[in-house]
Amino acid sequence: MKDISNTILEFIRKEIVKDSEKIPDPQENLLASGVIDSVGIMMLVRHLEAELGLKIPAGDLVPKNFRTIEVMATYLSELRKKVED
Repeated sequence: MKDISNTILEFIRKEIVKDSEKIPDPQENLLASGVIDSVGIMMLVRHLEAELGLKIPAGDLVPKNFRTIEVMATYLSELRKKVED
């Protein structure tokens, strides 16, 4: 799961925040704090699908799955396990 967290954080750092002083904490609510918005989420989803080789179901594209880096990493790890089974 650490690799997934790092992938998410690196993308947010390079493509969303673009300011190393504002790197979010893994438990920070990215939506409530304004770090990322709906457009940023969609950019992140496209990146994660390509990077991780996963297809995130449309029904799973809800704020509760993308509110923090930690939550995203857990969700994606569980999705990966489902796909592998």
